[in-house]
Amino acid sequence: MAMLRMLTILGALAAATPAMAAPVYLKCSIEQDGGPLQVNFVLDEETSRVAVIIPKTGAVDQVRGTFMIDRVLVPRDPSSFEISRTDLSVVRSTPMLKTTDRGFCKVEEFRKRAF
Repeated sequence: MAMLRMLTILGALAAATPAMAAPVYLKCSIEQDGGPLQVNFVLDEETSRVAVIIPKTGAVDQVRGTFMIDRVLVPRDPSSFEISRTDLSVVRSTPMLKTTDRGFCKVEEFRKRAF
């Protein structure tokens, strides 16, 4: 009987624990002077890591992000990003230049891979 009670409690705890999702791939377009800038993100909440990829310049950085209920904060020098988890808007702040640029992201569809 005690074993059954213990299994029931463990099952309830497991069901209440949120499952960690696979990394999320975002393709974002940020409006700035000189035209839109594409910035791609790979968000891995389980490890708190965020990859920031800027295809135009070839820049690739990996930083520790702050994953909150409604947004993800991505510190990066000289600019930082704030991505909304509810409407996929993105804000890029560059304090040195005193600029704030805004844009939107879309979730990249996962394609079946060969390996």
